[in-house]
Amino acid sequence: MIETNGFSTFLNDAPPLLSLLINLSVLALPVLIAVAELIRLREPKPSRSVWLCTGAAVVLFLIWLTPLNWWPAPEAQQLRLIIILGLYAWILYDWYSSVRDDGFHWIDLPVIGAVCGMLGMTVAAYFS
Repeated sequence: MIETNGFSTFLNDAPPLLSLLINLSVLALPVLIAVAELIRLREPKPSRSVWLCTGAAVVLFLIWLTPLNWWPAPEAQQLRLIIILGLYAWILYDWYSSVRDDGFHWIDLPVIGAVCGMLGMTVAAYFS
């Protein structure tokens, strides 16, 4: 099983380059969403979902930066993975809510592109 920074994937038979691209897009998604939400924070009255999404993206980025030896037990690594998946769901939901409430901006295109790319690469890895 391929493992990058403690994030296990199901890409056992996928080419290494495809696995690397999927893992990099997984890491880049919270950064792209945080940038999109920071642009929304410049508005006069940003919604609550903008603040929550930015905070969750920062927390997720900090969790990714923690070394794996800080999570030595397998249970701790499983907890880390559950926290990461929960934060991804929270970020995507808050980003969707802020887009719904505040309207679509040009900065949302890279986020949509990253999500579509992740889905496409995952399907390509599944059928490879």
